[in-house]
Amino acid sequence: MASANTYPPYPMTTSKQLSSYFLPSCLLPIRATNYPPEAFFTSQTLYKLTINATKISFLFLYLRIFPSNQENRRFRIATHVVMAYILLYAIASIGATIFQCTPVARYFDHSIDGTCINVELFWYFNAINNILGDILTLSLPVRKIYQLQLPRSEKMGLYTVFGLGI
Repeated sequence: MASANTYPPYPMTTSKQLSSYFLPSCLLPIRATNYPPEAFFTSQTLYKLTINATKISFLFLYLRIFPSNQENRRFRIATHVVMAYILLYAIASIGATIFQCTPVARYFDHSIDGTCINVELFWYFNAINNILGDILTLSLPVRKIYQLQLPRSEKMGLYTVFGLGI
């Protein structure tokens, strides 16, 4: 049986091993204890890529819906600023995920000499930045909807559509 300091691909890692390197065990989904570390590593990288790509796609939608004219100039600049923030954060978080241990192989085998970042702190930092990105992305069209000459019920419908991301 493998020691607590190694991550052999098989047998599967235990929740105790996972909780000591990733999350408190109370936050682990039941099935996460059956993930080999390679799958967990890949899924975390892809998660960060897809969640940020989704936000950027919303921002491109805003640029398409609200035409480029003098009236929308400030809105479009704000949209580009939020897009740059999300893109830079995506690059940083994906990089931090891939290179969280030096050398990278130490992620899979803690018997290798090297260092790893404080993963719990990184998870909190990632959550805060994801929430901030969501708030910025979803709040951008609020002022534009408010300025529309529509009945209140239709504005509420638009708020709901944009708020839910439909």
